[in-house]
Amino acid sequence: MGQEPGEIIGKLVQDVYPDHVEILQYHQRAMAGEEVVATVHVGDASFDATYTPLRDEAGSIIGVLGTATDVSTRVRGERQLLEMRQSLDALLDIDRATSRTSRKEEILEAGLSTATSVIGADKGAVYRLDGETLSLEAHCGLPDRTVAALANLPLGEGLVSLAIQRMEVVVVAVDEYPTEALAEMVQGDGIRQLISAPLITMGEVFGGISLGRTEERPFTQRDRDFIFAIGVQMASALRVHLLFEERECARAEADMKLKEVVALNRLFHGHVAQIREVLAKLRTAHAFSGELLDELMAGPVGEEQGESGD
Repeated sequence: MGQEPGEIIGKLVQDVYPDHVEILQYHQRAMAGEEVVATVHVGDASFDATYTPLRDEAGSIIGVLGTATDVSTRVRGERQLLEMRQSLDALLDIDRATSRTSRKEEILEAGLSTATSVIGADKGAVYRLDGETLSLEAHCGLPDRTVAALANLPLGEGLVSLAIQRMEVVVVAVDEYPTEALAEMVQGDGIRQLISAPLITMGEVFGGISLGRTEERPFTQRDRDFIFAIGVQMASALRVHLLFEERECARAEADMKLKEVVALNRLFHGHVAQIREVLAKLRTAHAFSGELLDELMAGPVGEEQGESGD
């Protein structure tokens, strides 16, 4: 396993595989009389191995017969399938989380939590792009002083800015951090490897996500693909959130205008009622004045007619 033909003849298993604890343990179990069947990983290769005790004519164990079949292709396929399933499950988790809330903070926190868990990051931050400023909206694993320093970054500073400018996933070691003024602080937080992706959907950028590891373990292509997918999904959720906010604002504005129209309508009808009341009073007053005038005019004539009659 991982050796050239004839290379291990005459050597002890402890000398051939000194750093492979599981192989040594399987060998010891076989020497104790147990037949062991297991999948063994040596470097990038994988083997289905069988360890069988060798016995002499008296039945005493005199050694171990080991056979192995290279199953590296199968194991890689299984690993990739498992990673794909984990990624899909994670994306579904984010989708479920965003469907249960319309709050932007909860959407971003759910995406960040899933991303750090699946990728195996220790620290993370999500930024919203607001004009020429990146505003920190969600974070995990960062000390308060770092959160305060990263609260509002001018577009062009930090790893997220680089990912947004390039419109792609960016991976750097801490000594390659693009902004010198922030590099010392990031390094002081114990971060060794960083990965960042834009939050983008339908050609529109909403911000970015950045994750960090405190160990010297490089990010894989699978990590790159996953964080980009997370960025797209979070951006899509933010876009829906913004459309919802716009609709709610439009509805609130329409409700306000409707209330104004109703108030004006009531005021109008109130004025109309007042005008009608005034007109009614004027009509009554006019009618009374007309009758009074008629009586005044009719009075003297009647008197003259009375005198002439006499």
